[in-house]
Amino acid sequence: MRLSSALLLGACLLGGAISTRPADAATIIRLRADHITFYYDQYQIEADGHVRVDAGDGATITGDAFSMDLKLNRFLIASHVHFSSPAGKLDGAAIADFLDFKRLYFVPVVAKPDRWTYENGDFAHPLRGRQCRATSFIFPIFTKRTKV
Repeated sequence: MRLSSALLLGACLLGGAISTRPADAATIIRLRADHITFYYDQYQIEADGHVRVDAGDGATITGDAFSMDLKLNRFLIASHVHFSSPAGKLDGAAIADFLDFKRLYFVPVVAKPDRWTYENGDFAHPLRGRQCRATSFIFPIFTKRTKV
């Protein structure tokens, strides 16, 4: 298990701040939810019920379900998503943050279906209509899970 994964797990289970990058490029996020589970054999954190993520860059995201793949350093929040950043507040269906690439994908609830991409923490200028990875908004399915 990577050090960043261990820090993430410890902080999630204790409800504290977590670092998911090396010290020279630290990103601190806080995860809160009604239920948080760590699957150590899958390097996966799952949470549901009143999910709240404070992303450390001024963004706060709430929703119904959360999943984080510690190998990909990616988290996903879906269902009744509310995204608040220094640039404003938006509602959406899902949001996926690829921490290592400083890229966040967002499916906003707007009049015409769209996907927005935010790069390098620039929440004031979404890149609208961009293609994103097909797997960006897929929750993992495991046949065998081991909980901690």
